[in-house]
Amino acid sequence: MDNKKIVSLERAIELGCNHVSPLSLETRTLAELLNRVAVGDIHSTCQVPSFSRSKVDGFTLTESDLLRLRSGDCLELHVINIIPAGWVGEVEFAAGQTIRIMTGAIIPLNTAAIVKQEDVRDRGDTISLTGWADFKQYIDPPGSEIEAGEKITSNGQEIDAAVIERLASAGETRVKVYSIPRVYIINGGDELRLPGQTLQKGQIYHSNRNFMLAKVQAAHCNGILGSGSVGDNLDCIINEIYIGIQKGDLLIISGGTAQGKYDLVADALQEMKAEFLFHSIASKPGRNISCSLLQGHLVFNLPGHPTAGGIIFDLLLTPVLRKMRGLSNFDHNWLNLRLSENIYRKRDIRNFRRGELVQDKLTFLARPRENHEKNQATIPLLLDIGAGQGEKGDIVKALLL
Repeated sequence: MDNKKIVSLERAIELGCNHVSPLSLETRTLAELLNRVAVGDIHSTCQVPSFSRSKVDGFTLTESDLLRLRSGDCLELHVINIIPAGWVGEVEFAAGQTIRIMTGAIIPLNTAAIVKQEDVRDRGDTISLTGWADFKQYIDPPGSEIEAGEKITSNGQEIDAAVIERLASAGETRVKVYSIPRVYIINGGDELRLPGQTLQKGQIYHSNRNFMLAKVQAAHCNGILGSGSVGDNLDCIINEIYIGIQKGDLLIISGGTAQGKYDLVADALQEMKAEFLFHSIASKPGRNISCSLLQGHLVFNLPGHPTAGGIIFDLLLTPVLRKMRGLSNFDHNWLNLRLSENIYRKRDIRNFRRGELVQDKLTFLARPRENHEKNQATIPLLLDIGAGQGEKGDIVKALLL
C-alpha cells in the first residue's frame, strides 16, 4: 500500500477517539446499572437517614442520667420499652428510665446518648452501669450518610456496587445511562476451524475468535461474533464488513494485517471506499495495524495472533471503547517503574510487552514477562519499552491492567 500513514500510539489513540462519541441514552433500573456509565449528575433528593438512629444495640440515656454517669454515679435504670429497627412512631422516657434499642432503630426524642449493651449489667427489667459516656455517642444524626442535595454520581462516571447502594439509599429506582457499544468481530484465514470441527493437516483451531470476544466483554461492551471465518476471499470479506456495519457500532477485523497475497483486508476496505486514518503504528507490535472510517463506523484491523492482538486491543481499543461508553476519563494512566530484571531481547524500536508488578522491599518494580510464560501474572502490567531499553533498573512506562 502506497503512502502509508505511520503514526505513534498516542496519535493512533487520538485519531480513534476523535471519531467516536458516547452513544444514545437509555433508562435502566438499579439491577441493570453495574458497570454502566451515568448521564448527568445525580443528586440526592433526601437525607439518609431521615431520622436520628442508633449505631449499636444498647440502651438510651436522658441528659440528667448522662450527667450523673459522667460525675461518677452508678446508675440503676428501669427498662420500660424496646425499639427494634423499622419501628415507626414516637416514645418518651424519663430520668431513671431507659429503652432497649436495636441497631438502626429511631432514637427517642429526649435521648442524650446510647450505651452499648455490652457495657451494662442487664437484669431484664433493669440495668446498672458505671463509667463514662459522651453526649450523642452511638447516635447517627439525619443526613449522616447522605445529605439532601449531595452528589451521588457524576456525568461520565462508571457505576459500581458502592454507587448503586447509595442510589438505593436515596430512593432512586431508575437512572439514565449511555447505551453499551456493540463491537462486531470478523475473523479471517482459510486455515482456521472452529473448536469441535475436524482438523485437516495445515489447519488450526480458531482461538482468537473467542479471545477477542472475551476482550470486548471485559471492556464492558457487547461483542457480536461474525461468521466462523470469512476465509481469504475478497468478496466474502466485503460482505462480512457490510453485515458488521449493520449490526455493530465499531468493527474489529482480526487477521489479514500482513501484506501477503492472501491478506486482503486492506484491499476490501479500499474497494469499499473506507477512509484510512492510519495504516501502521510505529512500534512492535503495531506494524500494518490499521484504523479506517467506513459509513460512520471505525474499523480496526488487528493482528490475528492473540498475543499481539491482545496487546493492541489493550493499548488502542480500550480508550476508544471507554469514550463510546460515555466515560469522562477514557485516557490511559501510566506509571513510571524500574525494570526488575534484564529483558532477554532488546529492540531498536519502541515495543510493548506483558509484565507484572513485583515488590522488592519497599519498592515496586516492573518484571517483564516472556511470551512462553503460561502462569497468570498476579498484578498484570503492560510495559512501554523505549528503543534500546531493557536493562535492569531502566525506567519504563507501565499500565495497570
